[in-house]
Amino acid sequence: MKKQRMLLGIVCLLCMLHFSGCGLFEDIKIEQTISGHLYLDCEMKPLTNYTIEIKGKDNGGFGGNSATLATVTTDENGYFYAKFEHNYSRVTMWAPQNFGILLFELDSEENLIDHDFIIVEIGRFQMKLQTQQSYTDQDTLYLNYFADGVGTKTFVGPFENNQILEDLEYRYDENFEDSIVWGLGWDDYIFASENWLNRNAANYQPYNFIPFEIGGCGTVTEVVIPLP
Repeated sequence: MKKQRMLLGIVCLLCMLHFSGCGLFEDIKIEQTISGHLYLDCEMKPLTNYTIEIKGKDNGGFGGNSATLATVTTDENGYFYAKFEHNYSRVTMWAPQNFGILLFELDSEENLIDHDFIIVEIGRFQMKLQTQQSYTDQDTLYLNYFADGVGTKTFVGPFENNQILEDLEYRYDENFEDSIVWGLGWDDYIFASENWLNRNAANYQPYNFIPFEIGGCGTVTEVVIPLP
């Protein structure tokens, strides 16, 4: 009888803790602070009186976004400050006045204080050749990369060492990642493309595949294609 009363007392205590709002069974909240200036482009033109919504992204990264965690508006200098609590693995920043455009996605534990947020950055992308052999107008280089939304590109020789194939200006999101798949001749290009498509296979071996990342404002990203 004594043991039963003790067990009943423990159950009652747990129920009291649960319903009293003491936090024993509540999720641990993450406190996060995001502040800084919001600029339109690399010329650092501030976005004034611009509304930003901060939302939590579902854990696992495959779901949608939660209700808004914070809503802030930039001042005349493009500055904003947001401090909030949540229990999500990622947070996203949106522009509700521009049809809900996604501006940035951040880690939930990343406190950014007085950070410069640049919506659209401008940089240069250079692609050049590295070779010790001679190539004529009978040689053709095929490649594919997705930074400009164009599929297979074709370049006809002659080719020489340190020759720049492309020198382009790009508008992109911060730390934009891309890759090039290339081949010297159509058969070589098809083989490289099929190999890239099977890159998740256990026996995958990279072949004519070059990953790269474009840096911040004003930087030049150089990608070198090593012809055999």
